[in-house]
Amino acid sequence: MTDDKLGKVWRVSSYGDVNRALDVWPVGMHDRDFEGMSLEEASAKRQAFLDAGNRFGRGELVSIDDLGGAVWAWRRSNAKGDKAPNFMNLGGRPAANAACKAVMEQADLGAINFHPIRILNAGRKSEPWPEEIYVINVGNAKEALAIDVGLADGTVRGTYVPGFEIPPEAVRYSVEPSISAPLTTAALDGPDIWMDPKMSRGGLFISDRLAWLLKAAKMAGGWGLKECSIVA
Repeated sequence: MTDDKLGKVWRVSSYGDVNRALDVWPVGMHDRDFEGMSLEEASAKRQAFLDAGNRFGRGELVSIDDLGGAVWAWRRSNAKGDKAPNFMNLGGRPAANAACKAVMEQADLGAINFHPIRILNAGRKSEPWPEEIYVINVGNAKEALAIDVGLADGTVRGTYVPGFEIPPEAVRYSVEPSISAPLTTAALDGPDIWMDPKMSRGGLFISDRLAWLLKAAKMAGGWGLKECSIVA
């Protein structure tokens, strides 16, 4: 059952949409940066980066060094245009320019890091966007996905590995970017931005208040805001 009077919550669908991710990664984590490394050294570096990414996606605060450092670059092609988008998905990490960050800071953001980074073109000799860019590291975790309802109606999918038995508490869930995510009323409490640690991708949500601030400032473009259904 949904109750339209309970309030609104919005999922940032572009965060979990691989088709909308820019091919921008930290310098040091591109394929060419692993050339000359031993298998053991490369494997350890990749695993540390993966572990930090998992903590990031669960709504934990991490350092910029954990995320690969403060200098990022396009991997294969160069940026289009000379102005950074207000909001962007950088290889699976949400990021914003300074103007968008200023609007966000009018809301109750709870625990959050805005990690400043530089972005270089693929040749690593020029900055296509000579302005401040911030990776948005949300430190607010909330389990509000209505898993049972979503599995029953097909809007939620569990991630399973064929041939392996995964404990129920270790299963992660996803919702297609174009689908409205079913949430419990727990989604209505707390800070205006949060992550659902039970979701494998696309688990970034914002309140109606933050959505209104972004829309009023014409900063909502790129977020892919998708209204969620509140399940009572």
